[in-house]
Amino acid sequence: MSDNSEVEEEEDEELTPSPPPPLKDFPCGICFEEVKDEDEGILCESGCDKWYHRQCAGMSKNAYDLLTREDSAEWACDTCIKKNNIPMTKMVPIT
Repeated sequence: MSDNSEVEEEEDEELTPSPPPPLKDFPCGICFEEVKDEDEGILCESGCDKWYHRQCAGMSKNAYDLLTREDSAEWACDTCIKKNNIPMTKMVPIT
């Protein structure tokens, strides 16, 4: 009879749900890992407002450096470009 109770305890342990992983403030839109301050992260400002690691987005270091230096530059992820028909470049009026 003790064999059955051990099996029941094991089954109860298997049915006990594990706690959910902690919520991330800025999960990468591709790998879902946290995009931290020290990471090279970029925000999809023209669409979904999700953060992406530069490497996950397939962006070169040079392109990342150019985008992050330019105040008026906005980046959109591939999904938003296709889904929302966002143009690859945006013309800014000369003032």
